[in-house]
Amino acid sequence: MELLEFLTGLFGENQTITLDNLKTAVSQNKDVKFVDLKDGGYVDAGKYNDVVKDLNTANQTINTLQNTAKTYEGVDVMGLQTELAQLKDKYDQDIKQQKIDAAIALALTKAGAINVKAAKALLEIDPEKAEFDGNGELKGLTEKLEALKTAEDSKMLFQQATKPEIKGFDPAEGITDTDGIQEPATLAEAIKLSLSAQSDAN
Repeated sequence: MELLEFLTGLFGENQTITLDNLKTAVSQNKDVKFVDLKDGGYVDAGKYNDVVKDLNTANQTINTLQNTAKTYEGVDVMGLQTELAQLKDKYDQDIKQQKIDAAIALALTKAGAINVKAAKALLEIDPEKAEFDGNGELKGLTEKLEALKTAEDSKMLFQQATKPEIKGFDPAEGITDTDGIQEPATLAEAIKLSLSAQSDAN
């Protein structure tokens, strides 16, 4: 009931009422209460609505959290943390192994390995102890490769550097044909020999 309707019904048209009439009317109407404002018994409607809204939001949040918590009932949090730590360790080991494999394959290729897989098997690099230097190079790999390239039982896995054999003749010596006749070594000698042969024929 609106306050104006209540007062109109209470006072009527041009009617004077006493305090007792007012108290009686208020006590009979459950929608109207006397409040002592100095005790803080009155709350502005806007503030009241804000509090109700905040309370509803808080209740919804509590319900959401309770429902979320139910989905994790019986979950072993410590077990999950342990499993996560193990997965991280495995990931780190796998990444390190990939870096080691790539470094070895590159070094073997540069060293002229004929069969990279076979040569790699002989290197005996422990992934747990393997370390990389500041340049990203695998420590000790160069020394192991050199030992592998020079060892009698493994050097055949690498291409051996050989000096090219140069075949030919010394131009100053000329060429001897099958009849033992000396061939000219220069163009001038060839022309001279040709002219000499022509004059002999004439």
